[in-house]
Amino acid sequence: QAQLGEDEWTLARPARVVEVQRGLATLLTATGQALLPTQRTGPLAVGDWLLLDGGGGFLRLLDRQSAIGRKAAGTGQARQLIAANVTVMAIVSSCNADFNPGRLERYLVACYDAVEGGYFKAHRDNETFGTAHRRFAVSINLNDDFEGGEVSFPEYGPRGFKPPVGGAVVFSCSLMHAVSAVTRGRRYAFLPFLYDDAAARIRAANNRFLDPSIGTYKGT
Repeated sequence: QAQLGEDEWTLARPARVVEVQRGLATLLTATGQALLPTQRTGPLAVGDWLLLDGGGGFLRLLDRQSAIGRKAAGTGQARQLIAANVTVMAIVSSCNADFNPGRLERYLVACYDAVEGGYFKAHRDNETFGTAHRRFAVSINLNDDFEGGEVSFPEYGPRGFKPPVGGAVVFSCSLMHAVSAVTRGRRYAFLPFLYDDAAARIRAANNRFLDPSIGTYKGT
């Protein structure tokens, strides 16, 4: 709303991009879906907000509050937009025949609550038989309306890291790390571990050291 001019409040219609194909974008408006050729719009991404005139023509692209992109195919340095104006991101895995749990461990969302002074003391993530296979830890913030809750690496200094919503801190599981106490609100974070096929074999070999109640990892 803050980006709209006085005339745009009454003359323009907002629209959200929900799909982008080559040369054509699908929009969601107050009256339903609409199609918009992208020859005049410039590169668009799912999540972009546009302003349309009364006839459905393109007026302008509103400023993006966030953007997710990647390097475009080829040898150049062009950036390919994937999504814009992202506030919450969910990571999902297919459960069909290609599903391989040997690469991503622990679908867990943690809550650090200021009421309880939620924190995590300094530790490493691969020092037991049950965790020796872990290679990288991932900490993805799912919200930002909190204070504290920063990831730090005490062996390398006092600085804490607080990625934006949907942003991640990715680090070796051998690094000592901690999470400072949340002092206001609640921090929600998705906290999986990543590992490869060689590490999956280590995990399977370490089954014999684990209590049967934990369950047997079969490496599939």
